[in-house]
Amino acid sequence: MHLRYVILLRCGRLLLACTNNAGFDHQAWRGTYTRVGRTDGYDRWSLTGVTGGVFKIHVFASDDLGQSWQGGDEPIDTKPLVWAYAAGRFIEQDDGIVVLTAYGCQNDEDTGGRTDCCGLFRSTDGGKTWGDFTRIAYDESGRDVAYNELDIQPMPDGTWVAAIRTEWRSMAGGYASCGSVAFSSDQGRSWTRPELMFPDTGFDLALLPDGGLAYGLAGFRKVVFSYDGGHTWSREIDTPTDKYTRLELLADDELLVYAGWGGHRGFLFRRIPAN
Repeated sequence: MHLRYVILLRCGRLLLACTNNAGFDHQAWRGTYTRVGRTDGYDRWSLTGVTGGVFKIHVFASDDLGQSWQGGDEPIDTKPLVWAYAAGRFIEQDDGIVVLTAYGCQNDEDTGGRTDCCGLFRSTDGGKTWGDFTRIAYDESGRDVAYNELDIQPMPDGTWVAAIRTEWRSMAGGYASCGSVAFSSDQGRSWTRPELMFPDTGFDLALLPDGGLAYGLAGFRKVVFSYDGGHTWSREIDTPTDKYTRLELLADDELLVYAGWGGHRGFLFRRIPAN
C-alpha cells in the first residue's frame, strides 16, 4: 500500500484507499495490437480486445487511529467511469471536502483500447460516499493518448499541479510513455490542457520546504525539480532505485526515494541549504 493512499483528516479520521483486483486477467488486460500502417516512417498500431477492466476502488475509514476499520465492503461510486483505479493521494480542502485521484475508462469501447482518462472524486461526508467527478485529461477526439497514473500537489499559491503518465496506444511494443503536467486554479474543478514535460513517466510529486517541487521519473531513475510551480524543470539528481521511483518527504531536509514496485531499495536524500 502506497503511503499517499492514506490520509489523516483534521477531524482525526483515517481514510485508506485500495483497488480491488479480483478477477483480474493479465492477458485480457494486455489486449491485441494490430499494425494499421506507417506515418512519418513509424509503424502505427491499434490496440483492441482489452477486457480486464474490473478494477474497483474501496475506501476504508478508522476513527481510532487504525485499530479498527469500517466501510469499504462495497466499492465507491465511480460514475462516469465503468472501472477505476486509485492512482494518487487524498487531498483535504479547507472546506472539508476530501479529494481522491484516480484513473479509468468511461465506457467499454475505451476499455477495449485502453483509452484511459484521469480525474478526481470528492467526498463531503468524511469519506463515506464519493462522487462529483472532475475529468483532468482525456483524448476524446484522437482516441490515441491514454492518461492514467498521476499525482497532484497543491501549491502555496493555491494552484494545483498534476503530473500524469501519458501513453500513445498507437506505438505498440515499447510505446511512448511520457509525462505531462496540467494545472488548476480552482481546486481541481477545471484543468489546463496537459503539456508534455518529460521523456519518461513518474508517479509522485513532493513539495519541498524551500518551495521547490520534486518529481520521480520511473525508468530514468532520476528526481527532477521545478522552482516555478511545475512550469519548467531545470534540476535533477540520479537515484539508484529500481523502476517505479517513489517519493516521500519525511522532514524539512529529508526526501525518501524508493522503489514502489519490483524492488526493495530505498535511499534517503538530505537537502543541504545553499548558504
